[in-house]
Amino acid sequence: MVFTDRITNADVVKRPSEYQELLTRVLTIQADAELGGPNVYAARWQLQASTADAMYRVARIVAEEVDHYRKFAALLGDLGPDARYPLHRDNAERMLEAFRGKDPLTWGDVAAVCALVDRAGRFQLEEFVNASYLPWTRCCPASCRRKSAMCTLARSS
Repeated sequence: MVFTDRITNADVVKRPSEYQELLTRVLTIQADAELGGPNVYAARWQLQASTADAMYRVARIVAEEVDHYRKFAALLGDLGPDARYPLHRDNAERMLEAFRGKDPLTWGDVAAVCALVDRAGRFQLEEFVNASYLPWTRCCPASCRRKSAMCTLARSS
């Protein structure tokens, strides 16, 4: 069965509860994941970068990830749930296992985390470019482009 419907905010309540729950869960995971990366490396490494250029790169990556979180939290908020709780969540409580690890030990580890996690995030977002939920499909292409730029930014560190 191929699902070809395109759903707006107003249409979500007309969908089966399974659709509503799945959409809410996926958006919740995405919002939490956008903050997962910065919580792994920003607190320790943003101000301890080896050069001002590297510090600037980490600051940009963190700003982009927080902006992605804001967008997904807004999409989630349009559906009803409050998505503020991931803001100050401990890494041990992150929804995705990748963000529950220890802090990167070296600057090279930070670059690897940024590049690899961001690449995986981009692939995940690309899966939703043609999703049934229209507000998400409008957000995804721009997020994918920014994730591509962030992968490049991290690699150049």
